[in-house]
Amino acid sequence: MFKERLQEEGIPIFMSPPLRTVPGILISSRKPDGVSPEPGSGEPPALYLEIKNINRVSDDIQKRLYEIAEVALEMKLLYGGLELKGYEVASTREVIERREELQLGIRKQILKAKPVVVAFFLCSRSEAERYRPGAQAFIDEVFFQEEVEECIEFLRTALA
Repeated sequence: MFKERLQEEGIPIFMSPPLRTVPGILISSRKPDGVSPEPGSGEPPALYLEIKNINRVSDDIQKRLYEIAEVALEMKLLYGGLELKGYEVASTREVIERREELQLGIRKQILKAKPVVVAFFLCSRSEAERYRPGAQAFIDEVFFQEEVEECIEFLRTALA
């Protein structure tokens, strides 16, 4: 239904079928749920979309977040020239005390590089909202099932 909705809205995101793949390094052939432009064009991705069904938030979301953060880093390093500067944090206590500041600092670096990486999680926002700030340190935008309209608007804007 999401694919049909994007087509109706005229948002140029290419989804399977047919199977679309983006060349990578860690995984030689990534299979995004949505990508723009069409990978067969030879152009680098401008937008990379992952849609993940989360059955039990407490059990499933952490694994999915790792997967999408990994994709974001790989795609942005390969196709967007991402440069990361580390923080050389001196203690774990400092991470706890400065978590929001560190998240924002990483996010600023991530947002500078293309492609735009979007995660759409099919789970309740009320159950998963607490994961959004950490996820958005590494992933451009994160949406939950109640945020279909917001996701579609973001995708439209990101590709404009």
